Amino acid sequence: MQRHSRTPTLTLAAAAVLTIFALFSLPSLAWAQCQPEWLPGEALSAINGIAEAATTWDPDGPGPLPPLLIIGGAFTAAGDTLARNIVAWDGVAFHPLGPGLGAVGNSVRALTVFNGDLIAAGSGVGTGGIARWDGASWQPLGTGMTGSSFYIDALAVYQGQLVAGGAFTGAGGNPAANIARWDGASWQPLGAGADASIRAFTIYNGMLIATGDFVNAGGTPAARIAQWDGTSWLPLGAGLGGAAPTGYALTTINNLLIVGGHFTTAGGVTANNVATWDGTTWHALGGGFPLSGATVFSLRVSQGTLVAGGFLTPGSSPPAPSVTFWNGAEWAALGTGPVNTVFAFTSYNNKLIAVGSPTPNVVGTLLGKVWAWDATTWQTFGTIPPTPEFIPYSYTEFNGQIVAAGVSTTNGQVNSLVAARVGNTWSPFTSPIRGAIAAMAVYHGDLYAVGNLILGSVNGLARWDGTAWQPVGGFNGGTLNALAVYNDELVAGGSFVFSQFGPDGFTSFSNIGRWNDSTWAGITGSINGRVLSLNVYNNRLIVGGSFTTAGNTTVNGIAAWDGAAWQALGTGAAGSSGSVSALTTY
Repeated sequence: MQRHSRTPTLTLAAAAVLTIFALFSLPSLAWAQCQPEWLPGEALSAINGIAEAATTWDPDGPGPLPPLLIIGGAFTAAGDTLARNIVAWDGVAFHPLGPGLGAVGNSVRALTVFNGDLIAAGSGVGTGGIARWDGASWQPLGTGMTGSSFYIDALAVYQGQLVAGGAFTGAGGNPAANIARWDGASWQPLGAGADASIRAFTIYNGMLIATGDFVNAGGTPAARIAQWDGTSWLPLGAGLGGAAPTGYALTTINNLLIVGGHFTTAGGVTANNVATWDGTTWHALGGGFPLSGATVFSLRVSQGTLVAGGFLTPGSSPPAPSVTFWNGAEWAALGTGPVNTVFAFTSYNNKLIAVGSPTPNVVGTLLGKVWAWDATTWQTFGTIPPTPEFIPYSYTEFNGQIVAAGVSTTNGQVNSLVAARVGNTWSPFTSPIRGAIAAMAVYHGDLYAVGNLILGSVNGLARWDGTAWQPVGGFNGGTLNALAVYNDELVAGGSFVFSQFGPDGFTSFSNIGRWNDSTWAGITGSINGRVLSLNVYNNRLIVGGSFTTAGNTTVNGIAAWDGAAWQALGTGAAGSSGSVSALTTY
């Protein structure tokens, strides 16, 4: 698969990191007889965000190419590969899927395969929250979904059609209450839909099962879980109950339907966040996960064994494993592996893959790890390096050297860092900087950086004086994402409102401003949304982000400033999000 790259000028949330966990699948008998433990495995490298979905996809079906592990979530990079919210792992390295999906702050929440193509959906991704990867590029599925703050949380294939569930009011221009089906040409509702969001699907006894936040499906009372028989919606007994109950996960095993989530009853029977349905009656599955705040986010059957993941033991110290298995009598921890929260499972190369978020304040899990079971013992293929490892995300040239901003990890601790490339190694600047750097630029011989930075009482923009970082200006609110030098001024873009009294009176501007070494000023005409990227092309300042107007000019995520007026660049960025998060020249 061809590798792609782009200039990274995006905000990096260094503390929000993703952990990927892998475990060889094994027969349930071996699990019951042996008490395994998680050990560090061969690193999949770092992903600088959180994963919410995983699946496998074979790009050429029965052809010679191997299947790929696909991970979706909210991130901008995987290892040294820039990958926005979705990435592929081929067993050796990460690979981007085109330019990725969505912008910073968006996320891929659901993945599946339909008619041989990879389908990804979520919040702010693709066209109307959903997109199809055909092996070369992302394609829309009609106009997707619509609604106020709409998103897609669940995907399934049922009776040869793609089904999407989430929180939306329309699909393909048709009314659709939180669930819709794609027949390959258009979106259609499934009956009257559900009265609140849908979180997960599975197929059970030939029927589509949906769970989520709803209390009615198809106009019929159905407490957080319902079944679609191809014609109408039907309840499953009294459904799920408790304080603010929600269903998050579904699977089947031994002719039983398993549901996981956040609830205390199923069909009136006490069931702590996990329960079974035998086709007529609800049953508890052991003691479940009774701690206050516990939630099951993921379920999977691997080699005949039921596995559950989520936020299972809140408040435990030290943090307890967040993957467990059902041994036929009770839930047992699957070793001492992933902790905090697991959002999704899949299988890849005969391994069970769990993805999610790491333990808070144990940032060493930034580095992905793989654990392997050889049917007898746990094998390890590497550990977190005890020496510093630098992961760069933003680059520029300064004083004849390549300078990068990123994060460094030492014994599992993460710090923001700026370093210069000296020979084959990174040499860090002697003065650290608090916060994540989104972009850098050189202006009048000095190095400037923007991002989620904190320097005394000033945040957002900093200048390197050769010895230490110094605050610049008075940005005390909002976020700065991008820098460029244009017409002998330093231009900064982001999501902010700047106001101050100066020698020339009161100054106020938003989302984009210019610095001339002594004072700040706005650019004539405001931008009505976030600025995520800046570049200079053909003597014009090019601005990308999430906005629809620049001055009085209608644009779509990208605009040009020629020093006197704003101009649109064609029809701008296509798609419902209309967001441009990176720019470069080639």
